[in-house]
Amino acid sequence: MRELTRVGIDIETFHSEDGAGQLEVTFRPSFGLKAADNAHTFRTSVKEICQSQGYTASFMSKPFEGVVGSSCHFCHSLWDLEGRQTQLYDEESKWQLSEVGQYWIAGLLEHAPSIALLCAPTINCLKRFQPETFAPVNATWGVDNRTAAIRLKVDGSGGTYIENRMGASASNPYLLLAATVAAGIDGIERKLKLPEPMANSAYNPKLVPNNVKKLPTTLPEAIQNFVADDLMFETFGADFIKTFVALKQHEMKRELEAKGKGKSKDWEMDFFFKIL
Repeated sequence: MRELTRVGIDIETFHSEDGAGQLEVTFRPSFGLKAADNAHTFRTSVKEICQSQGYTASFMSKPFEGVVGSSCHFCHSLWDLEGRQTQLYDEESKWQLSEVGQYWIAGLLEHAPSIALLCAPTINCLKRFQPETFAPVNATWGVDNRTAAIRLKVDGSGGTYIENRMGASASNPYLLLAATVAAGIDGIERKLKLPEPMANSAYNPKLVPNNVKKLPTTLPEAIQNFVADDLMFETFGADFIKTFVALKQHEMKRELEAKGKGKSKDWEMDFFFKIL
């Protein structure tokens, strides 16, 4: 944590989490692409520093069954061009969330099933989306609700932010940023209506409205949602989508081969643990 400040990563909090060897680290936000740069530098630095000491730091999302997975909560806020005036907080508005902020979250919910592929980009990542694990299972939002996909944290004009809880620790921060921005802007341009927030557990199907979309839990389902979303096709382009989907198909092939050899429980650890 001390060394990271030398490469521009200002650590705010650092503590242990529920899983064995699982740690949570948060660092100060930055504007624009610098946020993704920081996430990439952080992850790479941690892996290299640990390797130099004889340890393996892994950002594999779900290395152990029955244990909570590791996430990459994408916390973000909206500001004016000068970065001085928040565009999220509005004391007079419902939920103290500005009209622009409401459109933005509505866009995230509208495209949640399709951007899930970039938030949780591997077979292993998608296994996080399980009830009662503090990972989301549906396209819901709530004020300080950690069971929903999108959590709004209201803390005045300087500290109000949106937490996209769909991100897995193995996600690519640049793709996660791009997908989030594309979905949010679409909500603003179309002035999508924000549904009522989840006041209670979003894991309880009796409390979740029938029209709420579920998040994909398998790679084929996630791919299908992604390629069927016109906004994602327009945002990322045909070349990226063709290449990315081919990579995911290779991943599914590896899984089938492992199952055929009776190693369905081992292949993910062998394939993902060290490289992620």
